[in-house]
Amino acid sequence: MQATLTLNWYHINSFTLFSSEKIYDADFMRRFGKPGVYLWVEQGAHGSFSNYVGKTNECLVQRNLYHLARLLSLKYSLPRCYNNGLRYVYADPFKFPVEKSYEAVLNPAALSDERYVAIASGMQKYLHNLTLYFAVVEDISCLANLEKQLISDLYPVENISSTRNRYEHYNLLHQGDLSDMMVKQFSSAALAELQRDPTRPSKARLQSNMP
Repeated sequence: MQATLTLNWYHINSFTLFSSEKIYDADFMRRFGKPGVYLWVEQGAHGSFSNYVGKTNECLVQRNLYHLARLLSLKYSLPRCYNNGLRYVYADPFKFPVEKSYEAVLNPAALSDERYVAIASGMQKYLHNLTLYFAVVEDISCLANLEKQLISDLYPVENISSTRNRYEHYNLLHQGDLSDMMVKQFSSAALAELQRDPTRPSKARLQSNMP
Protein backbone atom coordinates (compact mmCIF):
# COMPACT_ATOMS: atom_id res chain seq x y z
CA MET A 1 0.00 0.00 0.00
CA GLN A 2 1.36 3.39 -1.02
CA ALA A 3 2.11 5.91 1.70
CA THR A 4 0.25 9.22 1.43
CA LEU A 5 2.38 12.34 1.25
CA THR A 6 0.89 15.83 1.29
CA LEU A 7 2.84 18.65 -0.33
CA ASN A 8 1.93 22.14 0.81
CA TRP A 9 3.06 24.36 -2.07
CA TYR A 10 3.86 28.07 -1.85
CA HIS A 11 3.92 30.37 -4.86
CA ILE A 12 7.16 32.34 -4.44
CA ASN A 13 7.19 34.65 -7.47
CA SER A 14 8.96 34.97 -10.79
CA PHE A 15 12.73 34.54 -10.94
CA THR A 16 13.11 38.23 -11.81
CA LEU A 17 11.77 39.09 -8.32
CA PHE A 18 13.78 36.37 -6.56
CA SER A 19 17.15 37.73 -5.47
CA SER A 20 19.97 37.23 -2.98
CA GLU A 21 18.20 39.73 -0.71
CA LYS A 22 15.89 36.86 0.28
CA ILE A 23 18.59 35.40 2.55
CA TYR A 24 18.39 38.59 4.66
CA ASP A 25 14.62 38.28 5.01
CA ALA A 26 14.31 36.55 8.41
CA ASP A 27 10.67 35.54 7.96
CA PHE A 28 11.24 34.20 4.46
CA MET A 29 14.29 32.17 5.56
CA ARG A 30 12.39 30.87 8.59
CA ARG A 31 9.76 29.45 6.24
CA PHE A 32 11.87 28.31 3.29
CA GLY A 33 15.44 27.96 4.50
CA LYS A 34 14.68 24.24 4.79
CA PRO A 35 14.85 21.00 2.75
CA GLY A 36 12.18 20.36 0.18
CA VAL A 37 11.19 20.21 -3.46
CA TYR A 38 10.65 23.01 -5.92
CA LEU A 39 8.91 23.48 -9.24
CA TRP A 40 9.50 26.05 -11.94
CA VAL A 41 6.49 26.86 -14.08
CA GLU A 42 7.04 28.57 -17.43
CA GLN A 43 4.53 30.93 -18.98
CA GLY A 44 4.69 30.21 -22.70
CA ALA A 45 2.80 31.47 -25.72
CA HIS A 46 0.27 28.63 -25.30
CA GLY A 47 -0.12 28.76 -21.52
CA SER A 48 1.72 27.69 -18.38
CA PHE A 49 3.57 24.37 -18.13
CA SER A 50 6.01 22.62 -15.81
CA ASN A 51 9.57 23.61 -16.66
CA TYR A 52 11.82 22.04 -14.01
CA VAL A 53 11.57 20.00 -10.80
CA GLY A 54 14.34 19.80 -8.21
CA LYS A 55 15.05 18.94 -4.59
CA THR A 56 17.46 20.00 -1.88
CA ASN A 57 18.42 18.37 1.40
CA GLU A 58 19.43 21.74 2.85
CA CYS A 59 17.91 25.09 1.85
CA LEU A 60 15.32 25.80 -0.83
CA VAL A 61 16.31 29.47 -1.00
CA GLN A 62 20.05 28.93 -1.47
CA ARG A 63 19.52 26.13 -3.97
CA ASN A 64 17.40 28.34 -6.21
CA LEU A 65 19.75 31.31 -5.81
CA TYR A 66 22.47 28.98 -7.14
CA HIS A 67 20.27 28.21 -10.14
CA LEU A 68 19.64 31.92 -10.65
CA ALA A 69 23.36 32.70 -10.67
CA ARG A 70 23.97 29.99 -13.29
CA LEU A 71 21.13 31.28 -15.44
CA LEU A 72 22.34 34.89 -15.27
CA SER A 73 25.92 33.87 -16.17
CA LEU A 74 24.60 31.97 -19.22
CA LYS A 75 25.80 28.64 -17.81
CA TYR A 76 22.38 27.05 -18.24
CA SER A 77 20.55 26.40 -21.48
CA LEU A 78 18.11 28.84 -23.05
CA PRO A 79 15.07 27.53 -24.97
CA ARG A 80 15.06 28.39 -28.64
CA CYS A 81 11.89 30.49 -28.40
CA TYR A 82 13.99 33.07 -26.50
CA ASN A 83 16.93 32.96 -28.91
CA ASN A 84 15.56 33.40 -32.44
CA GLY A 85 14.94 29.71 -33.03
CA LEU A 86 18.30 28.44 -31.73
CA ARG A 87 18.56 26.59 -28.42
CA TYR A 88 21.52 28.12 -26.60
CA VAL A 89 23.49 25.35 -24.85
CA TYR A 90 26.36 25.79 -22.41
CA ALA A 91 28.45 22.94 -23.81
CA ASP A 92 31.55 22.11 -25.83
CA PRO A 93 30.57 22.68 -29.48
CA PHE A 94 32.93 19.88 -30.56
CA LYS A 95 31.18 17.36 -28.32
CA PHE A 96 27.65 18.56 -28.95
CA PRO A 97 25.68 17.23 -31.93
CA VAL A 98 25.94 19.66 -34.82
CA GLU A 99 22.39 20.67 -35.60
CA LYS A 100 20.98 23.84 -37.06
CA SER A 101 18.60 24.29 -34.11
CA TYR A 102 21.39 24.60 -31.50
CA GLU A 103 23.97 27.21 -30.53
CA ALA A 104 26.53 25.44 -28.33
CA VAL A 105 28.97 27.66 -26.42
CA LEU A 106 31.71 26.49 -24.06
CA ASN A 107 32.77 29.93 -22.83
CA PRO A 108 30.05 32.62 -22.72
CA ALA A 109 32.71 35.29 -22.10
CA ALA A 110 34.17 34.54 -25.53
CA LEU A 111 30.95 35.46 -27.30
CA SER A 112 30.91 38.62 -29.33
CA ASP A 113 29.35 41.60 -27.57
CA GLU A 114 26.36 41.40 -29.90
CA ARG A 115 25.71 37.71 -29.25
CA TYR A 116 26.26 38.02 -25.50
CA VAL A 117 23.76 40.88 -25.23
CA ALA A 118 21.24 39.03 -27.41
CA ILE A 119 21.44 35.80 -25.37
CA ALA A 120 21.44 37.70 -22.06
CA SER A 121 18.34 39.58 -23.19
CA GLY A 122 16.67 36.29 -24.06
CA MET A 123 17.64 34.89 -20.68
CA GLN A 124 16.05 37.88 -18.96
CA LYS A 125 12.77 37.23 -20.79
CA TYR A 126 13.02 33.54 -19.86
CA LEU A 127 13.51 34.39 -16.18
CA HIS A 128 10.54 36.75 -16.31
CA ASN A 129 8.40 33.83 -17.51
CA LEU A 130 9.56 31.40 -14.81
CA THR A 131 7.52 31.21 -11.60
CA LEU A 132 8.76 29.35 -8.51
CA TYR A 133 6.86 27.04 -6.19
CA PHE A 134 8.38 25.67 -2.96
CA ALA A 135 7.21 22.74 -0.81
CA VAL A 136 9.05 22.15 2.46
CA VAL A 137 9.72 18.46 3.23
CA GLU A 138 10.97 17.71 6.71
CA ASP A 139 11.75 14.03 6.08
CA ILE A 140 14.75 14.23 3.75
CA SER A 141 14.86 10.43 3.40
CA CYS A 142 11.96 10.59 0.95
CA LEU A 143 13.29 13.45 -1.19
CA ALA A 144 15.07 11.36 -3.85
CA ASN A 145 11.98 9.24 -4.57
CA LEU A 146 9.70 12.26 -4.32
CA GLU A 147 11.72 14.19 -6.91
CA LYS A 148 11.58 11.24 -9.32
CA GLN A 149 7.85 10.91 -8.91
CA LEU A 150 7.27 14.62 -9.51
CA ILE A 151 9.40 14.46 -12.65
CA SER A 152 7.39 11.46 -13.80
CA ASP A 153 4.04 13.11 -12.98
CA LEU A 154 4.71 16.65 -14.22
CA TYR A 155 6.82 16.02 -17.38
CA PRO A 156 8.95 19.14 -16.73
CA VAL A 157 10.43 20.10 -20.08
CA GLU A 158 13.92 21.02 -18.82
CA ASN A 159 14.65 17.96 -16.63
CA ILE A 160 17.23 15.63 -18.16
CA SER A 161 17.56 12.82 -15.61
CA SER A 162 15.77 9.58 -16.40
CA THR A 163 13.04 8.17 -14.14
CA ARG A 164 13.18 4.72 -15.67
CA ASN A 165 14.80 3.11 -12.61
CA ARG A 166 12.40 1.79 -9.99
CA TYR A 167 11.59 4.02 -7.04
CA GLU A 168 9.09 4.13 -4.19
CA HIS A 169 5.82 5.73 -5.22
CA TYR A 170 3.66 7.88 -2.97
CA ASN A 171 0.02 8.82 -3.02
CA LEU A 172 0.71 12.52 -3.53
CA LEU A 173 -1.73 15.20 -2.45
CA HIS A 174 -1.04 18.75 -3.61
CA GLN A 175 -2.43 21.67 -1.66
CA GLY A 176 -1.78 25.33 -0.93
CA ASP A 177 -0.89 27.41 -3.98
CA LEU A 178 -0.63 24.32 -6.21
CA SER A 179 -3.64 22.02 -6.40
CA ASP A 180 -4.01 18.54 -7.87
CA MET A 181 -5.93 20.09 -10.78
CA MET A 182 -3.13 22.59 -11.49
CA VAL A 183 -0.56 19.79 -11.47
CA LYS A 184 -2.58 17.96 -14.13
CA GLN A 185 -2.91 21.12 -16.20
CA PHE A 186 0.81 21.92 -16.03
CA SER A 187 1.60 18.30 -16.90
CA SER A 188 -0.66 18.24 -19.98
CA ALA A 189 0.66 21.62 -21.14
CA ALA A 190 4.26 20.37 -20.74
CA LEU A 191 3.58 17.37 -22.99
CA ALA A 192 2.13 19.72 -25.60
CA GLU A 193 5.24 21.96 -25.36
CA LEU A 194 7.49 18.93 -25.94
CA GLN A 195 5.63 18.29 -29.19
CA ARG A 196 6.17 21.89 -30.28
CA ASP A 197 9.85 22.05 -29.32
CA PRO A 198 11.85 18.80 -29.72
CA THR A 199 15.03 20.55 -28.49
CA ARG A 200 13.66 20.59 -24.94
CA PRO A 201 15.86 18.04 -23.09
CA SER A 202 12.90 16.14 -21.64
CA LYS A 203 12.02 14.99 -25.16
CA ALA A 204 15.04 12.67 -25.14
CA ARG A 205 14.39 11.69 -21.51
CA LEU A 206 10.83 10.60 -22.23
CA GLN A 207 11.95 8.56 -25.22
CA SER A 208 14.64 6.84 -23.13
CA ASN A 209 12.02 5.92 -20.51
CA MET A 210 9.90 4.05 -23.02
CA PRO A 211 10.08 0.25 -22.78
